[in-house]
Formats: sequence, C-alpha cells, structure tokens
Amino acid sequence: HRARAGHVGWLAGAWGVSVLGVAGELNVLQHGALALAGAGWVGGGAKGVALVLVAVIWMPALGWMLRGAGPDVLLGLRIGAGLLGGWMAWCEGRQK
Repeated sequence: HRARAGHVGWLAGAWGVSVLGVAGELNVLQHGALALAGAGWVGGGAKGVALVLVAVIWMPALGWMLRGAGPDVLLGLRIGAGLLGGWMAWCEGRQK
C-alpha cells in the first residue's frame, strides 16, 4: 500500500534524525524527530507537512531565532499554532 509506505518514510526519517540528535547531543534534532514521528502518525502527506510546520512553532529553537522580535510575537505564533493544531484535530475527528 502506498499510504503505508508514506508512513514508513516519515517514521524512518524520524528514527534517523533521532539517532543524529542523540549522537550529536542536539535537542533541536530530537524535537525534529518527534515532529516527524507525529507526521507519520497522522498519515504523512499534506497533514504530515502541516503537523511539522505547527511543531516547529512550538520548538525552543524558534524562540531563540525570534529573540529579537519580542515575546509578544512568539506568543502570538504559538497561540496561533495551538489553535491551528486544535482545529486540525477537530476536523480529523469529525471525518471519522
């Protein structure tokens, strides 16, 4: 099944990124691995990409990258990502 192969690809990517994160002691890669695993869990494809993008907003590395923008900008992004993630979950639940 093609859909199942997509799940496997996301999960294999998560595993590889996780190994690199542990070996290099890089938390950003470990967070990325969790996002990729979540993308595989939701079935990959457009949903997986959306989940990864939402996950990036929650990562501590984004706070570091946007440190000059101020806490209000980061808080707004994170609230927006939380609402988007909740909406995605709600829509998924209504389809089943």
